Amino acid sequence: MQPFVERIHIEDDEQVLLVVRKHWFILLGEVFLPILFFVVPVGVYLFASDRVLSIEAVAELPYRSAGALFFTSVWALLTWMMLFLIWTDYYLDMWVVTDRRIVTIDQRGFFRRIIASFRYERM
Repeated sequence: MQPFVERIHIEDDEQVLLVVRKHWFILLGEVFLPILFFVVPVGVYLFASDRVLSIEAVAELPYRSAGALFFTSVWALLTWMMLFLIWTDYYLDMWVVTDRRIVTIDQRGFFRRIIASFRYERM
């Protein structure tokens, strides 16, 4: 069973039938733009220079190239954090279908979660 499903208050005779997440294609659509924001500047930095950088080449860089490497690294770190936020939101959003109700868990950011349920009798 999923880790968050165990934290939902389930009645004694209620059974969990299904745990559903968004389709992976939704994740692919959300991740496309941050990956593009990562690939373009890093690609320009790596392939617009005279050579593809190795560890030895980084040690020999002049001061301004080291600054470009620093800002490219910060850009990559921020993009990685954005991708991690998107993945966390995708992975922790889920719908739990029981024999009496539907429970939706909506992750908002890293530390906020909204849990709502809808009983079948109210349909």
